Amino acid sequence: MTGISQDYKEEKDMKRKYKGTIVAITVMVFLSLYAMVMPAIAQDTTVSNEIEKSLSDNINEIDSVMNPLSQDEFLGTWVNVESTGMIKFEITPDGSDLVFHGYGDCSPPCDWGSEPLILFSSSVVDTDDTRGYVYYDFGFKITRIFLTMINSNLILANSFDEFTDGSGRHNYYSDEYFVKCGSISSC
Repeated sequence: MTGISQDYKEEKDMKRKYKGTIVAITVMVFLSLYAMVMPAIAQDTTVSNEIEKSLSDNINEIDSVMNPLSQDEFLGTWVNVESTGMIKFEITPDGSDLVFHGYGDCSPPCDWGSEPLILFSSSVVDTDDTRGYVYYDFGFKITRIFLTMINSNLILANSFDEFTDGSGRHNYYSDEYFVKCGSISSC
């Protein structure tokens, strides 16, 4: 009987030993997954907080489908909330069309000139233009700017710069928020 008891005790000790190892490995796997997922969650929270901050008290409500936007909402001078890249742009009427005039972050500001602004709505029957597109060919690079009107006082500009001069520079994009002069900015 002593041999059986001894074998039983060794088997029990072995199970206890491996059980601790299995628990330790499980904890390590959980912590590794947690470490990989949490930065993404934190980044989403940071981005959400930044957007919420930029839409704060002075901008108030985002216009909804019940409060449609018109082409006239695009008109005016818009300034970058960060003052980098494209620092401002002006949108003016030209007959039934709109003209976009951009300015870059230089001293004095780089005058990009005027180009047609092409507006878009969500469908062929929708007349609420909430998106726009402008194209600049600077000779050494092409800049495509996509505008999204978030509300009548806030526009998101997604810019895509493509170098065409063979310099080897990498193409890049930027996402910048612009507020309308007179809404929350005195310009």
